[in-house]
Amino acid sequence: MYLAVDGGGTKTHVLLANSRGEVLAQAQAGPLSWASVSRDESWQNLEQALQEAQKQTNFDEPLTKVLIGLAGMDTVPEKNEMSAFFENKLRNLVPGPIICINDSQIALASGSQAANGVVLIAGTGSACFGKNVQGQEAKAGGLDFFLTDQGSAFDIGHQILLAAEQSWDGRGPKTILEEKVLTYFQIKNMLDLKHKVYGDSFSKTEIAKLATFYDDEQVRNDQTAQAILDDAMKKLMVHIQAVVRRLGLDQEEFDLVLTGGLFRHKVIDPNNLASALRQQFPHFNTILPQKPPVYGALQLLLVSAK
Repeated sequence: MYLAVDGGGTKTHVLLANSRGEVLAQAQAGPLSWASVSRDESWQNLEQALQEAQKQTNFDEPLTKVLIGLAGMDTVPEKNEMSAFFENKLRNLVPGPIICINDSQIALASGSQAANGVVLIAGTGSACFGKNVQGQEAKAGGLDFFLTDQGSAFDIGHQILLAAEQSWDGRGPKTILEEKVLTYFQIKNMLDLKHKVYGDSFSKTEIAKLATFYDDEQVRNDQTAQAILDDAMKKLMVHIQAVVRRLGLDQEEFDLVLTGGLFRHKVIDPNNLASALRQQFPHFNTILPQKPPVYGALQLLLVSAK
């Protein structure tokens, strides 16, 4: 039995499948990324999800192979450390290979198996990963919000807060975002917002949730709000441009996989982004995965077994 894992900064998603790729069970638990929780908590979350999935199956087969896509595994020391940790924890359960890779790789595999492939992940954070037929890899972003995450839901939410505050104190144009922020946080003015955003419970995820304001047609029609969205799309395009050029795919055919909450919830229109990119890169195929990234982990497990 195979175990495929998407270990993100928000949740852990696991699949149990047979060697033919037939999914027998799946479950979710809390984050696996060490940027979100401690090592012990990450293992507890994986163990919880695995046990929940095992309860759903009628099979008592041992795990033969595991692939974990991990958020926050960006350097060789991180890969070595995280791989050793999870291999040590799982070794009693898994006699076979235990593979740990960056979560952007399973996100790409969830939409494409092409030799030339690029994935843009635009959710709470943002990152872009790609590979070419020569086996070269490139990545842009993905180093959390102090260094990267431009164009992400967090970035959009942060820009919403800035625009709302500047609308209130007169440093910026009047925008409906001021009213939306006051209503969302149930406060009377921006002075009260200070105690909200600097509170211990206020997180990157909370800021990212403000991107849901774009579900409101009035927000879509607001000039300041639209400018924030246009800027976010440009920032996301820069991720793709950097990776494509580093891989030498400018004039080559490649698959572009667009995944993450900003695309899933239509905050950013994938067609608009693709249309703007096609002026520079004319030969790519746009793919919007129909299944979550954990299915990419399963696909890579099946490929490695051949």
